[in-house]
Amino acid sequence: MGKRISKSTTGAKPDRGESDKPGRPTVGGDLTISELAGLLRVSEETIADHVTRGAPVDGKGRMNVVHYVAWLNQTMNERSANVEA
Repeated sequence: MGKRISKSTTGAKPDRGESDKPGRPTVGGDLTISELAGLLRVSEETIADHVTRGAPVDGKGRMNVVHYVAWLNQTMNERSANVEA
């Protein structure tokens, strides 16, 4: 017979931005600039530059990955539209 997979007995899920493994935030959570840079494999300076250009950050200086990628996509589309015009 195959292996039996058991569910967690605690039922607790990590909060947004937290992982069940220390030092490894979940992708959908709010991350520091350093964490986001590490996740995307870009420099912290690149992310900080994007923040100065209007990338979304919360009051604690954290960034939501989905919101950041949406902002980046919008910025790239606007830039592309300006080049084509």
